[in-house]
Amino acid sequence: MCLFAPEPVSDFGWFYRRGLDLAGGRGYTVNGTPTAFWPVGYPGFLALEFTILGPSLSVARVSNVFLYIGVLYLSYALARELFSSEICGRVALGLLAFYPNHIAYSSLIATETLFLFLVLLGAAMFLKAIKAIKTVKASGGKVWALLCGVVFGLAVLVKSYVILLPIALVVPWLAAHRGWRGARSSLGVIALLYLALGATILPWVLRNHAVFGGLVLSNNNGPNLLYGNNPYATGTYDPGFGGRLEPLLNYTKGEYERNLISRRVALDYILGHPLETVKLWPVKLFYLYNEDGEGFMWNRKGLPSETERGDLFGFLIAVDQAYYLLMLAGFIVSLTILIYRRGESGLPVTPLLVIVYFTAASLLTIGHSRLHFPLVPWIAMYAAATIETHILPPNR
Repeated sequence: MCLFAPEPVSDFGWFYRRGLDLAGGRGYTVNGTPTAFWPVGYPGFLALEFTILGPSLSVARVSNVFLYIGVLYLSYALARELFSSEICGRVALGLLAFYPNHIAYSSLIATETLFLFLVLLGAAMFLKAIKAIKTVKASGGKVWALLCGVVFGLAVLVKSYVILLPIALVVPWLAAHRGWRGARSSLGVIALLYLALGATILPWVLRNHAVFGGLVLSNNNGPNLLYGNNPYATGTYDPGFGGRLEPLLNYTKGEYERNLISRRVALDYILGHPLETVKLWPVKLFYLYNEDGEGFMWNRKGLPSETERGDLFGFLIAVDQAYYLLMLAGFIVSLTILIYRRGESGLPVTPLLVIVYFTAASLLTIGHSRLHFPLVPWIAMYAAATIETHILPPNR
């Protein structure tokens, strides 16, 4: 934040302007027209800040720092709990505290930091609910489940594709209690969670139904699905998609119709070309995980001249890429141990299921380095386990 003060560009600028509109009483609109192209969560968060503290880029940037402090603590707490290791929690916190790409996001008006904070907070509350409801403190577990549902509902209002993540979180608990009586409490947590989640997003859904005449969380889901599943798909986002895909859409109305048509065209392509769709998955995986550092790239794009401080940006991106690849290597070591030793490794599967969930979302849409942002803490947890087991001395 001290080095760079970029102007918000691309969707960062879109979120900033919508936050200003909401704070100014103009509603969630684009040039006076109601929108749901992206969910209201992050612009609503900005509007709340701007209403209390005044409309300022500095306010949004400072909030990123406080949110990421929360990310650090929650990552530590989750790693300590899931891996049953204080050292693992501390190493994971250390890896994230100095992770260059996440630091770069502090000066961006981006959804990523708020979204990651909410996902980690929801996961931590979920563990609290599960543990409490399986003990004599069952009433406390119900409260945690409801609070967890509210937090995940807020996360859905930032990025709607997270809506099914709690189901992935409950899988290990269901597997550990195969009988109906054992699994009933876990299913009860999920039921309460989704009750609260539904209540949290209901006002947004009702607003969209009143505006567009249909049930919708985001009018961007269809285009995202189409970007990854069409005759011209490359596995990642292509700025030239617009011109090539317009003939496929053949729409004349607004964003809601575009969303519906895009989704229908994409599903028709997937069903009609299943082999081509699956063949593109390795390419999407490559684009999802092969590089890092997009935070620095977006900082650079927001400066008056993209050539400004080019050498410094190049150095920071190189450092970040090395940091990321080393952490990814630590994750792969833990993943290999987890797969080959199975239940004997002592490694939990919950972080892996979270990683699989977000990876599957990219396989359905596109692969891009920005989309692995919410995976990094979970990757860091496994990397921390590798460091604790194979690098730190036994008398640490």
